[in-house]
Amino acid sequence: MTADALNSLDTPYEELLDGVLRDTSQIIADQRAEIEALKKELKSRKKRASNMDCAICGNKIQPTSYGWDEGNNAEPVVMDGRCCNVCDMTVVLPARLELAGFEGAEARAIGQEFGRTIGKLLGSVINLEGSR
Repeated sequence: MTADALNSLDTPYEELLDGVLRDTSQIIADQRAEIEALKKELKSRKKRASNMDCAICGNKIQPTSYGWDEGNNAEPVVMDGRCCNVCDMTVVLPARLELAGFEGAEARAIGQEFGRTIGKLLGSVINLEGSR
């Protein structure tokens, strides 16, 4: 807004700036409150144990570090099922690779290497030796 536009207003310049400052402060306060509520929800999700069982191995599906507790799509191994991270890497991924034309042993080796790599990136290496 230009100085001429400000001078033409009925409200003095200081009052206008005070109003803008109040509005901006309120917006910031509202956003901070929303962020805190989201942080609480995330903490709650992390603490909550999953109620889902892996459709492949039967173990409880563990929540991820960011709160996702619904596992992975288990297709093509189990249609309309969910699976844990270990089964996703050792069973589902190789099955998908086989559908894409890879040989069984090659598909399993790729799945295991992928699992090791992802595990290292996430900071929790999963022992995939001798997996299915």
